[in-house]
Amino acid sequence: MLSIARHMDAYDIAQEVKFERLAHKGSFLIVEGDTDIKRFSKYVDEQECSLVNSYGRRKAIRAIQLLQKWKVAGVVAVLDADFDRINGTELTHPDIAYSSNHDLRLWMD
Repeated sequence: MLSIARHMDAYDIAQEVKFERLAHKGSFLIVEGDTDIKRFSKYVDEQECSLVNSYGRRKAIRAIQLLQKWKVAGVVAVLDADFDRINGTELTHPDIAYSSNHDLRLWMD
C-alpha cells in the first residue's frame, strides 16, 4: 500500500508535531524512518513521548529548525551520524542528537 506520508515535507512534519502538541502534553522524538520508530518504541513510553517519523534525515533537521523557530518546546531528533563526523559536516543543534556510530542499528542493537 502506498503511503502519502512519504510525500510529506519538513514543513508538514513540523506542522504535525505542532498540531499534535494541542492534545499531547509530553515530549516528541523525531526519527528518520520506520526502522527507527520500531527500534525506539521498545524504549519509549508513548504516553510520555510521541515518536514521529520524518521519512529522512534532511526532513528531520529542517522540521527541528522550524519547530525551534515557532518556539514549540519538548521536541528532539535522533539521527544516524552517517558520514557527517568524518566529513566534518555534523550539524550542531541543541535539539538534535546523533548516534555514536555510523548508524543507529549499531548503536542500539
